[in-house]
Formats: sequence, structure tokens, C-alpha cells
Amino acid sequence: MKKFLFILFLLLVSLSLSAVGNDQTLILETVVPENYGINVPDHALHLDQFVFEFEGDRGISELLTESRFSIGNFESTRMQTFTLLFYGNLSTDYTVQISVDTEDGFVRQSGNNEASIPVSVFFEEADEKPEDITVVCDEEYAKAYVTIPPTGPRRGVEVVTLTLLWEEVRDLLPGEYEMAVDIELLSNN
Repeated sequence: MKKFLFILFLLLVSLSLSAVGNDQTLILETVVPENYGINVPDHALHLDQFVFEFEGDRGISELLTESRFSIGNFESTRMQTFTLLFYGNLSTDYTVQISVDTEDGFVRQSGNNEASIPVSVFFEEADEKPEDITVVCDEEYAKAYVTIPPTGPRRGVEVVTLTLLWEEVRDLLPGEYEMAVDIELLSNN
């Protein structure tokens, strides 16, 4: 019996040794595309990788969904703030310059009676901006320079705040005023 178990043991060892030389390694490849896993809200107005957030009537943050936006009553409102939220999953640094032009500010055009309310533009780092994101604000030229390093998916990350500020003007003609805010995003990529 011992002899039988010994022969069986030798047979199993020899079979396992012969199987060691018969292996093959497979290498599987795939590509994960840029912005994989990122779903930008469909209804949100966006500028490349950014969407605009503002504080609504009840103090609740909302996404801007249309390019036309009412600031409400002129007597009680002296500014409007938008926070740019980043949505992306990129393989390289996302480096952009954001510039804003308000032209003549709020303008009323009614026949020959044109009136305007000048508007100033300011950029600031957003309150909840992650530390690895770099924002440099140029107040003189109403520009912000943003660099976002690749660190995986970012969904709605606060980056920079855009503030439009106007002074009280006492001698205004009544009527509807409108302002075109031109926002330009230049990329170094």
C-alpha cells in the first residue's frame, strides 16, 4: 500500500511539472475616452467643461438653463454672481483663460432716448475650490486663468466665481434695460 501511494504521488508530481511549461499570457487592451463617467446635466447652459450656478430666490443653488436671465427689481439688486462648475475627466491639464465683456452695461433703447448703467466684472476663486486647481484673477482686464490637473472624474466642482456689479444711478429713464455679457473661453490646448 505504501508502494502504491508513493507511485501515485510520483505520478501526480510528474504530471504537474509537465503542465508548468504549457502556459500563455494574454494582454488585453482598452481605451478609456476623455470625460469618461461624466454626465453634464442636459438642461444646464454650459461653456465647454463649465456650467453656471447661481443662488435662486430661496437661497438655493440652481443651474443656469437659459442665456436670458432676469435679475429682478433694479432698486433692490446691485449685483449678480455666477459660479462656474467644472465637469470633466481629462488626461491632461485643462488650462483656459476666461474673459468677460459687458460692453456698455445695462442699456435701454427706446427711440432716441438711450440710457445705460455701467457694470463692473470681478472674478474670485470659488469658496469650495479644491486646492489642486489653480485660479489667477486679473481684475484690471476682467479675466481669470484656470488650470485643472487630471485627477479622475470631477462632477460639478466649484472653480471660479464671476460677479457683475453695478452702482446706483439716480437719473435713469424708466423702462426695460438689457445687458449682453460676452464670455470668452480661450484654451492653450
